[in-house]
Amino acid sequence: MEKYTLHNISNYILELLKQELPEIKWDEKVLGAVFPKETTGLIYCDSLEFKHTGKTISKAKAIYGIDIICPNPKGEELKTRPVENIALHIREILTKDYSLGNWALYSSVDRIIFGAPAGMNTVGRALIMYTVEFEMEEI
Repeated sequence: MEKYTLHNISNYILELLKQELPEIKWDEKVLGAVFPKETTGLIYCDSLEFKHTGKTISKAKAIYGIDIICPNPKGEELKTRPVENIALHIREILTKDYSLGNWALYSSVDRIIFGAPAGMNTVGRALIMYTVEFEMEEI
C-alpha cells in the first residue's frame, strides 16, 4: 500500500472527471475572487478523518468538495438546468466507479448544494460533497 493513498485518490478523481467530462475546465485550486468565463470544475479535499483499526493500518474518510461553476449560455442565463445536469452526471460517473480504481473501499456522493456564486445571478453553481473511505498505513 502506498504511503499517501490520498494523493492517488485525488489524482484518480481528477483524471476520471477530465476523461468523462472534457468540456469542463478541471482544476485543483480554489478560484477565490476570479470568476471563470467557461464551465469550471474544482476538486479539493475538504477534510480527512481517521479510525485506527490496528497497529499498521487505519481507515480514513476523506470528504471532497467538487465545485462546478457554470456560466450558462446566452438565452439560458437564468436557468438552473445546465448546472443541475452536470452535477447529476458527475454523481452518476462517481457512483459507477465507487472504488476509484480500487484505491477506495467505498465512496458516495452525499449531497449536492445548488446556488449562485456571490454577486452573480446569471450563472449556476453546484457543490458536490463526496465521501471516500480507504485504508492507509499508520505513520
